[in-house]
Amino acid sequence: MKKEKKIYNININLLLSIYYMYMLLLKLTEVPRNRHFFYQRGGPRPQQQQQQQERNSSSILYTFLQLLPLILLVFISLPSFTGPSYPNYSFSPTPKYSEEAKTYQHDVPYYYNPSEYKFQDKVQLKKFEQSVEQKFFSNLVNQCNYERRRQQARINNAVGIFKTDQKKLEEARKMRLYSCEKLREYNFDYY
Repeated sequence: MKKEKKIYNININLLLSIYYMYMLLLKLTEVPRNRHFFYQRGGPRPQQQQQQQERNSSSILYTFLQLLPLILLVFISLPSFTGPSYPNYSFSPTPKYSEEAKTYQHDVPYYYNPSEYKFQDKVQLKKFEQSVEQKFFSNLVNQCNYERRRQQARINNAVGIFKTDQKKLEEARKMRLYSCEKLREYNFDYY
């Protein structure tokens, strides 16, 4: 808690100092508001052209300085938008992810790298396991939908316009939907 408050205070101080520097730069590069150019026959004089070019370049700088606080604010607050960083994991064992663990709520097995598997407290571990379960069930739902579409396509192929192939129709209806069965095992109410 103290660390977060300290970081917050540092960010406020940083923003204030940037704001004061910005205001100082605005004063230094202030562009005059009256831009009256007098033309004679043959166009503006060379001296007037040079003054106009200087004003245009300072106008661009002035515009950039007006946008500078917004740009800095976005860059300073960017780390807070990334969210918590969790260790990598896999749903099947690999040489990198060799240690098995199961989530607390649904006992979903996952594999992790022991050197990356560190949490500050139980709340962070709980949120990590919720994200593991969410990804696991999301993958199963997508696979189940794919299996159902495949089954329906086989059924449609077996049922023709003039004739139905009973053998193919029966095979399509008996086709196992592994991901859907897995969802039922976890009592995941998807249907």
